[in-house]
Formats: sequence, structure tokens, C-alpha cells
Amino acid sequence: MDPYRRKFTIGLHHGDESGHVLVHVNGKIIVIDFKIQHQKQYSFYMGPELFNLTIKPEGKAYVYELLKDNESPTPLNLARAQSEKEDMRLMALGFGFVAIVLLLLFILG
Repeated sequence: MDPYRRKFTIGLHHGDESGHVLVHVNGKIIVIDFKIQHQKQYSFYMGPELFNLTIKPEGKAYVYELLKDNESPTPLNLARAQSEKEDMRLMALGFGFVAIVLLLLFILG
């Protein structure tokens, strides 16, 4: 689910013998690759979110990992960072105000 509460259905096919990879989101093919029998990473958007799909060989099988990328400078990640920075500034101001009020109450009280 993305920030707009849309749901996504992700499908992955990785051929046992051929190694061919097909990834689709909500029925739309977004990745086609051939003979992938080594570690490989794919990046793609689902809505405004950037995701990284990693295929890793492990013995005779593969491990698949899909993670949301919160580090790359995407428009959404930059907006999140700015919002978090503003939130931290407001919290610091709030704590400062409370500290001053408590100090004044202690001195005057």
C-alpha cells in the first residue's frame, strides 16, 4: 500500500532452468530479463515509492527480497526528510518553551 492507500499486486516468475525473470505489478509487466542465475537488483516505482527487488542465489535456490528505498533522493523521500526536519525543529522549540516555563516557575515559585 502506498501513501495514497492504493494496493499493489506483485508477481514474479524466475525460470528454474532458463533463469528468465518477469516481474509484474497489477498485471502490468515492469521487468523482463534473461538468464539471471547470479545476484541481481532491480529498482522500480509502485506509485510514488521506489522499491528494490534483489535476487540472490543461495545454494541451488534463490532468495528474493523486496524493500522500499527510503534513502534515494526521490521526490517523496526528499519531502519526508524535509517534513522530519521541520518536526524536529518544532519539537525542539516546544521542549525549549517547556524548559523556560519550568525554570521560571522554579525561580519565581
